[in-house]
Amino acid sequence: METSTARNKTEARRIETWIQNEMATLGITTIAGRAGVNKSTVSRWRTSVVPAAAMLFSILMSERQAPKGDMEA
Repeated sequence: METSTARNKTEARRIETWIQNEMATLGITTIAGRAGVNKSTVSRWRTSVVPAAAMLFSILMSERQAPKGDMEA
C-alpha cells in the first residue's frame, strides 16, 4: 500500500510539472513583468519556490474534505 508521503510526493511532482509547463508557455519575461520582478528571480523560483509550493499544495489538497476533483491543477 502506498504511504501518504509517497502519494504526496507523486502528486507534488504532477503539480510541479503542470506549473513548470504553464510557466514555459507564458514565458519568464511575461511572468517577471506581471510579478514586477527581474527575470532572474523567476528563474530562481523554478528551482526553489515551485517544488516547495507543489509539495505544499499536494499536502493541503490531500487534507481537504472537498469532493475529489475539486481544486485540481
